[in-house]
Amino acid sequence: MTKYLLGFIGLVTLFLGFSPLAIETKTYYFQTYSFYLTFISITIWFWTLLPKTISKKSISSHMPASILACIFIVFISILSPPHLRILYDETNLIGVSQAMFEHNTCYIPTQALFHNQNTYIIDHEWGIRPFVFPFFLYLIHLTKGYALSNVYLLNISAGLLTLFSFYLLLQRFFSKPLAVLGMGLLSAYPIFVFWTTSGGFEIVNLGFAIFAFYQFHCLLTSKEPLQTTRLIFTLILLAQIRYEAVLFLCTIGPFIVWQCIKHAHSRPHTIAIVAPILLLPVAWQRTLHSGDQAFMVQEGASMFGINHFLTNIQHAYAFFSGTESAYGTIPILFYISILGTLIGIIHLIRNHKQVPHTTLIFIFAATIACLLQASAILGYILGNLTRPFSIRLGIIFLPFLITPIIYLCHLITNKKNIFIAPFTLATTVIIFWGWSVASKNTPIQNLRLYQINQAYTDFFQEQDPQKQALIISPYSRCFVPDQRSAITFNYANQNWQEIMGHLQNGTVNKIYICQIADAQTKTPHNNTRLTHNARLNPLTELQIGADIFRISQISPQK
Repeated sequence: MTKYLLGFIGLVTLFLGFSPLAIETKTYYFQTYSFYLTFISITIWFWTLLPKTISKKSISSHMPASILACIFIVFISILSPPHLRILYDETNLIGVSQAMFEHNTCYIPTQALFHNQNTYIIDHEWGIRPFVFPFFLYLIHLTKGYALSNVYLLNISAGLLTLFSFYLLLQRFFSKPLAVLGMGLLSAYPIFVFWTTSGGFEIVNLGFAIFAFYQFHCLLTSKEPLQTTRLIFTLILLAQIRYEAVLFLCTIGPFIVWQCIKHAHSRPHTIAIVAPILLLPVAWQRTLHSGDQAFMVQEGASMFGINHFLTNIQHAYAFFSGTESAYGTIPILFYISILGTLIGIIHLIRNHKQVPHTTLIFIFAATIACLLQASAILGYILGNLTRPFSIRLGIIFLPFLITPIIYLCHLITNKKNIFIAPFTLATTVIIFWGWSVASKNTPIQNLRLYQINQAYTDFFQEQDPQKQALIISPYSRCFVPDQRSAITFNYANQNWQEIMGHLQNGTVNKIYICQIADAQTKTPHNNTRLTHNARLNPLTELQIGADIFRISQISPQK
């Protein structure tokens, strides 16, 4: 009976998510129910994580690794101080969490007014990024109050759990000391460091992917009834973090079905029948907000294609081989990983009959997942991993690079009777080298928006620490998540009397305008001009390339 009900719910999900319903109807469903469906997904997932019993022996056996992971994260946080890296992407994610906190909805506030602890949303838009990451951030807001800095707490915590999950996964195949080394190598990668202290969703995505494979191996090797349910809802959440993360569900999903058919003890809890319908938010989002313009694809260009893949795979080689330190990778680990992969393939072919069946299934699934991720990322028009704003896309491949290295260490320590101490020393050296590279923050410093945000942040923290001013800027959406009142020039020009009224009645105590001007003529760009007469007092300027970014203060007319 349950399988028929599951099939019916699956058909309903396909109809609601992908059928040619009226755009207005689908938009209404998307905007009305996405928040609550995400809430249900995460609530059930937390329920599946609750242990039936707590084993003190199990906790104590993993305590050294957990302490070491905490030490790694502390050093990472010190060496790479928390900061927004990819400005628009990260402020959009934070903005969604802000809308969740203020209004139980999932849009991005783009213009807003903050006064007397009240938020007045002037304008908003619906984004293209899934909602699980913002929802986790929303949960932190609920516990400690809204603050932009909560995103750093989320990512640093995710970094810690990612390291520990990778250790847990590796120790299912190798010794605990080797699993700890693998965890250390992951923490050494500068790109891991960069985004552990950022506002993006890359580390949460990586952590969920690793945890999903850990749960997958647990499913293959255990008889715990709740294990299948736990894995299903982990994949449901993973599919709604990054766009291409849904491919992990496509990879592991068929194996879950096969396992449930073959083993009665693997059949999930009845609550799993709601799983398909919980994917509706991402289905609606993909069908409503996935045009070329949304993904920054120029008209006439293809978003995905074999030509993109062939070009980007060459860049990927340069990226992983670390031809430039700005890529945030470790060259020697790339070549050792290739060696470990080749030796692993040879050993697998020669000794496949001696390899446990569950391990073969796991290796096959992991290989398919890696290939699908590579196809999606490198086949994307913006999949050039050597570009500063795209190097983060390479983070998901780090476990696939590190695991063959640990396998090689496993072979050497087992067959040659060599102690693990030399590998521990080598890992320590690599960690300190990687952290020294990460501390320079090289790949991000030259990004235009990063430089602009750094200048704006420093200025407004000094000039308006109480956040009582109104900012007129083409980047208004970047100020709103920090609870700074901000509007665009277009809105200001159309509602000038209202804006000046806010200044005169004390709703805001100052009005700043952030203009972009030509460096030679000093003339503001058309989209950063005020059409009304206003007395401007220039306060600071920053030149980036051919543009000047000028901040001025508006004085009320007498």
